[in-house]
Amino acid sequence: MGVLEQFGEKGHSPLELTWFRPTLEVVGMHGGFTGEGIKTVIPRQASAKLSCRLVAGQDPADIFEKLEKHVMAQAPSFAKIEKHVVAQAPPFAKVVVSPLGGRSKAYSVAKQTPGNRAAAKVLEQVYGTPPKFYRRGATIPALSSFGPILGLPVTAFGWGLGDHIHAPNERLSEVMYAAGHKAWAMLLTELGMNYEKKDFHQGGEGKEEGGGGESAEGGGGVRGANEVQKEEL
Repeated sequence: MGVLEQFGEKGHSPLELTWFRPTLEVVGMHGGFTGEGIKTVIPRQASAKLSCRLVAGQDPADIFEKLEKHVMAQAPSFAKIEKHVVAQAPPFAKVVVSPLGGRSKAYSVAKQTPGNRAAAKVLEQVYGTPPKFYRRGATIPALSSFGPILGLPVTAFGWGLGDHIHAPNERLSEVMYAAGHKAWAMLLTELGMNYEKKDFHQGGEGKEEGGGGESAEGGGGVRGANEVQKEEL
């Protein structure tokens, strides 16, 4: 994978950090002379852009407030602190923390929802292997709104395998496209034939007998291709 060293919160495995723990990343930095070559100048100002991945139970506004307080607490005693204001630089240091927008609440869904059960059944039919459930950090802000607004749990039924997500060469292979196209048709058929509208509001088991399984909390949806070995594709 090209990872030189694993780091993060102590006491948590790499998978736990990926699946369950919040993050704070520096996604951009700027300051001073950044052109080609070198100049012996003292930067007038420096900035950094931060991004936080939240987990269930965390509120974006609360996290921003706590992050802001932490940054301000690290400011030197001679600094002038201004909230959300970018003005002309005074003759002393100034610290500004500003929200950039794009915030959303974290989303998590129970493992055994009607949509997840139907998706799992379809994936097993497509690949001949029962899928695995797990939580996964991602940024799909609309998911946290669907539940409260529609009163329905959401199933993420995405497709991909080694797609270099968010990289310059991000792509979707023809194999995944074909499999996803087929599986979506099967999923809609499964939902239409074996579930009724009341099942989604009441968390019902559908028209088929059984179909329950564990009711433990699982991940935010079912992932297909990521849970099947490449040789099975």
